[in-house]
Amino acid sequence: MSTAFFKGLILPLVVLSVIISACPNPSGSDLERAYPSPSPEAPDPDLPQNDVIFNLEDLPAITLDLGASEWGKFLAYYDFNENHEELVEARFEINRAGEAFVIERVGLGLRGNTSRRRPEESDTRLHDPISPIWRHAHFKLDFNAILPGQEYLGVDKLNLKWFKGDGTRTREIYCYDLLRRFGVLTAPRASYAHLKLRIRESDGRLTEVPYGLYEMVEAVDNDYLAARTQSGLFSSSEGFLFKCLIAEGQDGEEHVADLVENPGLAEWIGVESINLDENFSLRYTYDLKTRKNELAAAKEALISFIHDLNSLSDDEFPSWISGRMDIDLFLKTLAVDSATGSWDDYWHGCNNYYLYIQPDGKVFYIPYDYDNSLGVCKDNENFGTRSAINWGFNNNRPLALRILGIPAYLERYREIMRELMDPARGLFDPDASVPRILAWRNFIQDAVTDDLTEADSHDFCWDVDWEIDAPGYLSLEDVASYPPYRLLGGDANHEGENPNFFMVRRTFILSTLSQALNH
Repeated sequence: MSTAFFKGLILPLVVLSVIISACPNPSGSDLERAYPSPSPEAPDPDLPQNDVIFNLEDLPAITLDLGASEWGKFLAYYDFNENHEELVEARFEINRAGEAFVIERVGLGLRGNTSRRRPEESDTRLHDPISPIWRHAHFKLDFNAILPGQEYLGVDKLNLKWFKGDGTRTREIYCYDLLRRFGVLTAPRASYAHLKLRIRESDGRLTEVPYGLYEMVEAVDNDYLAARTQSGLFSSSEGFLFKCLIAEGQDGEEHVADLVENPGLAEWIGVESINLDENFSLRYTYDLKTRKNELAAAKEALISFIHDLNSLSDDEFPSWISGRMDIDLFLKTLAVDSATGSWDDYWHGCNNYYLYIQPDGKVFYIPYDYDNSLGVCKDNENFGTRSAINWGFNNNRPLALRILGIPAYLERYREIMRELMDPARGLFDPDASVPRILAWRNFIQDAVTDDLTEADSHDFCWDVDWEIDAPGYLSLEDVASYPPYRLLGGDANHEGENPNFFMVRRTFILSTLSQALNH
């Protein structure tokens, strides 16, 4: 690279260094505490205890404690590159049913794509210890980032999400729960937590930030693979795991994870590396998350799968795909995505999913990210009335379209969708869904009284009050583009003022099941 390039890099790095050094720094170590730590739970040394961690009948309290200097770095990193992946040091405490577990030194970072934002606003762009303005943000915890080997009940990472655009605080929880009720055990686990941030100011004061109700979501990583291998879903946890999403490649173009074979495919597969200076970041549409030192073998495995997916003849394809995937499991995932109107998926958006390739070559599709669901619409598209058979776009979706192009599998998809809609099954039917959501809301309502959304100004239409039974909007431009779908009340009139998403969606799904697949 040119000398001019490096000279251009030096100045912003110096500025960042000055910002970080200017952050308040309390005397002594950031790890020193004026109060004793509770005795930790005895950890299980074997495997993740997901039934304990992700329990929808439990509401643990999480406190993240960090010094003002670490919080200042947290904000400075965002100001330098809002898409950074840097971590700062914090103390993690979780209190569950009166029993506390503490990890003194964990890594704390931001997460999210379009919903990523600065968790504190101030005129100085640094931490304001006097009158800070707090905002919800998605966080991630890495328990072994500071001291390797640390974990909480067998899990070394945890994602904490705020309920963007969802006054009910239930949309994503509902979708993950529905997937598991329907037997889609590839879906990550999710549950609730009550989150508080505690900042130790340079003058010794404690600033407590009541973030309120958050969602805990299982990270799709090695612990996830270990849990599914233990349960028997996977035969091995030693395969290649890819995160598949829309990403800008090294050619400067944006590429979608459509699983279409093309000449540049090999360049879209790699190991993501995010640098504080975005000029040095490497992003990939198919981002390898495990066995990263075996990238060449991982590329070969994924390219081979994509090649066969696209090139095998119609006579060869059914036998091949039935040997490579659990078709019923994949069709159930497609059905839930369509039923819940989750458009940020593979079939519709070519985004937000994982592929896991076992050592024996079997491939699993892993769904992820359901905040854009249950009536969240965009671009003048009404996802409550979209066809169940032609849910996604009608080209460049070979994993969905080639499987559904097999008559027996298309008919099986119709059967699966009818099972999902069947009132006797108690799954997506309104008479089962609404009471489930009301029960969760009754359970979590005390935590919502602490929620920042209830106290502070809203960020356009993302922060939605507890009483509002309709989703927020993705942007101000979308305000008039779709109906205000309700989850708790309303009716089946999709053109009225109070359409209930479950009622409208069920009606339209059943009316479109007889349609032919367009591709």
